[in-house]
Amino acid sequence: MNTSRFYFPARKAMIITVAFFILSLSFLWIALKFGFGLNIISGTFYRQGVSLLEGQVILPVFFVFLSVLVGAGLQKRIIFAEKRRNQFAIIIEIMIPLCIWFIAALLWIRTPFEGRSYFLPALRQPNYNFYPSSDAENYDLLAQSILIGNGFRNGMTVVRPLYIAFLSLLHCIAQNDYMFLTNLQIIILALFPMMIYLIGKNIHHPLSGLLAAIWCIWREKESIRITPFVQVSNSRLLMSDLPMALIISFTVYAAIKWFQSDNRKLFFSLITGGCCGVGVLIRTQSAILIPAILLLSLFNKITSKQSSKSFFKETVLFVLGICFIILPWNIHSQLFPNTTVDHSSSEINYLYRLYEGSINQTPRFDNDFENEIVKGSFINIILNYPKQILSSIFSHFVNNEVSTLLVMPARETNADSIKSWFHDPTLFWYRESSKGVLSENGILISVYCLIICLGLGFATVKSGLSGLMPLGIHIFYNIGTSFAMNSGFRFLLPVDWIGYFYFAIGIVGIFYLLLGLYFENLRDSLKRLMKIASDTRHEHFSKKTIVFLMVPFLLFGFILPFLDRFIPYRYDDATLKIQQLDLKERGISYLQQNLPNQPIAEMINEGKLKIIEGSAVYPRYYPANEGDSGASSSIKREAGYGRMVWMMINQRVNTISLPVYRSTAVYPIQDPMDVVVIGEQKKDYFHAWIIIGKAAEQTVIWKSSFLR
Repeated sequence: MNTSRFYFPARKAMIITVAFFILSLSFLWIALKFGFGLNIISGTFYRQGVSLLEGQVILPVFFVFLSVLVGAGLQKRIIFAEKRRNQFAIIIEIMIPLCIWFIAALLWIRTPFEGRSYFLPALRQPNYNFYPSSDAENYDLLAQSILIGNGFRNGMTVVRPLYIAFLSLLHCIAQNDYMFLTNLQIIILALFPMMIYLIGKNIHHPLSGLLAAIWCIWREKESIRITPFVQVSNSRLLMSDLPMALIISFTVYAAIKWFQSDNRKLFFSLITGGCCGVGVLIRTQSAILIPAILLLSLFNKITSKQSSKSFFKETVLFVLGICFIILPWNIHSQLFPNTTVDHSSSEINYLYRLYEGSINQTPRFDNDFENEIVKGSFINIILNYPKQILSSIFSHFVNNEVSTLLVMPARETNADSIKSWFHDPTLFWYRESSKGVLSENGILISVYCLIICLGLGFATVKSGLSGLMPLGIHIFYNIGTSFAMNSGFRFLLPVDWIGYFYFAIGIVGIFYLLLGLYFENLRDSLKRLMKIASDTRHEHFSKKTIVFLMVPFLLFGFILPFLDRFIPYRYDDATLKIQQLDLKERGISYLQQNLPNQPIAEMINEGKLKIIEGSAVYPRYYPANEGDSGASSSIKREAGYGRMVWMMINQRVNTISLPVYRSTAVYPIQDPMDVVVIGEQKKDYFHAWIIIGKAAEQTVIWKSSFLR
């Protein structure tokens, strides 16, 4: 047995593994010793995300390795001519990623889904359609605002503009059919496990990517299934977390290709910059990935002895890719500021309140708040309370790292049965504190750390600095999230896959070590088989190709300004103006006829009764004393009477409440529908007396049950 080829890279991998292993154990020891990041410290310090279960980890390992061993055995008996081998390689190289994409989309779409989440309340009469709540509602209402030509200007703070634009596109196709709309979203997000496969294939081995992709698919399937029971963010919800994970996977892949390529560095540096720009427009804190990648590219220049001229060109194209995506929107926002937004609700104010809360001071919401921030309140608060601020930031960082590790299964009590290895209704991983599980599973946690560190070692030996790219992105993203005083749960979702990704590399590396020691002939057959799946074409991209690529990047960057300014405003249409005027007149006439003792015209003139119009969406009936916990308006949370509630979109978003009897909420209501509402403005909702709408060319009228 010739072991010389085997031991040298293995020894190098072991040195790197030991270094990472010592660091990781030291990190966990500090966390346990001093209690950093193990207990909830604030409202944005969340529990970990969905955990993989034992069967979900073990079964794919056996399946993948058994399939590959069978394939290797068959490969010894099949002799490919060089031409046929190349053709087969091309087919395999294309088919494996496409199959992963198709299987992920199919499984996620077919997974039973009940809703009943903080971000998606239960089905209600009369339409029995899902309607989002909390953050998901905000994103979707902004998307609906775009569709009526009002852009991003409906009084709501815009924090995820590109994801909002994506939702508006889905609404153009699916209208307000929630399941159809999220099916379309799932088809896009199912690219995520495919990208994980491609990353694994490029920095280590096709098996590593395949194993991590299977875990990703299974984990998301479980997340969809348990939506009613815990706070999750998944592909069935209108949340930006999984889209951000997809963009980060694209960024990691492009950066790896940038570092690995010989004649395509300029092309992939531009692509990487574009991906970073897209990420910033989905999640602001992802901007930290820009200096992270620049720093890694500098290390790559030093280690690969790259010329300064080439490094400069690549850096310029990387920055250009970012600028093409984000500058059009940022310049547009400065030229045409969103005057409908209350600046006291901006992200910077929200972040300041989190920092203030971290030193146990009462948050302030006065009108001069923003001016204080401009004067340097952030600097002052950090300088005056450095210990408390840094302690909170480090606790959030530890929570993120521990939560990433605990995506791998670790229990404080044994599973009830083997079934719990595949679906566990106890949700054992949804813990208030991580201290107990770390203390009671020291050996298991150490094994997980060791295998992940082996994965880091194998990836580094195989691909150099490129092998550490996912780790670098993971750490920097978590630093950005920690400085934003957020951790765990959905805040971690964009990068918590990187833990089990390296775990997959570690498992595959151990598999190859064993083959190299005891089954060298089989290992050589397996190498030939995997080479077929790993063959990559090396196209050369000319400077003209790169210049041509800049054009769609720039056009993509102008999507957001276009959506904000150039879609015709729906209620400027002459025909619709006549329709809405007719609805107003009918509504006033109806009230005057049915309430002869009320001076309707006088009440309208004095402002006691107001008339508003717009596009009404999300019709739902709430029985007396029922509501949704995550609702933005008090009338949706609870009231002592039954009411129909709509969200109405126009220059502002209004929550419309119409007291009705249950018998009124029987027949489906058109959604969306152009309406005119006459009623009274309350603190956080509009109390309707009468609603007049146009549905299928017919005028429909709903009257408040309070009117006699």
